[in-house]
Amino acid sequence: MGEDDIPMTRQGAFYVFRTPQGGRAYIHDVAVVNGVLNDDLTPHVMKYRMGGLALYRGIPRHHETWHDVNGGGVIPPLGSGELPDYATNNTSFIPFSPSERVARGSAVATRGMAERNRAEYVQGYTRSNENFFVGLVATVVAGPNLDVGFFNGGEVQIRGPVHGFETDHIRMSTDVQEALTGTPGNPREPISENRPNTPNEEQKKEFEKEHGMLP
Repeated sequence: MGEDDIPMTRQGAFYVFRTPQGGRAYIHDVAVVNGVLNDDLTPHVMKYRMGGLALYRGIPRHHETWHDVNGGGVIPPLGSGELPDYATNNTSFIPFSPSERVARGSAVATRGMAERNRAEYVQGYTRSNENFFVGLVATVVAGPNLDVGFFNGGEVQIRGPVHGFETDHIRMSTDVQEALTGTPGNPREPISENRPNTPNEEQKKEFEKEHGMLP
């Protein structure tokens, strides 16, 4: 790893090492060739070992964990598996990205993995309310006291639940370029202009018949 030799054990598809601070790093074997970690992940693992890997997670308003994150101050996992996994319903690890832009794109996504995860079918949704939350970006600094799974330069996972993060909320009034990149456009254009139409009461009732109450 860079100029360092780090002894690791093998667990499933991962090379694993424990830090002096008690955390465990899980490095997916596709990132290791002939015992050498690729250049895509090496700087992220090095920052993790030194205590300063900034990671971002975008959470849209329709996501299952929205109320835990926005109101409860905790990012819970969707599963309970011991090892990191791309299928997040199967693992206690939570996906983040070293790229804030990747996270921002996730925060404003209008569809999720399940059919019921749709931006317009949540309590109080309306494009006309400029203060309505579209989503948020959670930022956490991952240090060597945490269990972290490294897949590639775009996805790094942290064992949940995750506490101690900062949040940046995206509202209907937020400029679309600012929502996507963190930098306002010129001229500004509210993201509400690009959101799904507000469903009527009949559409909401039909949705609830099929998927249950609006989250």
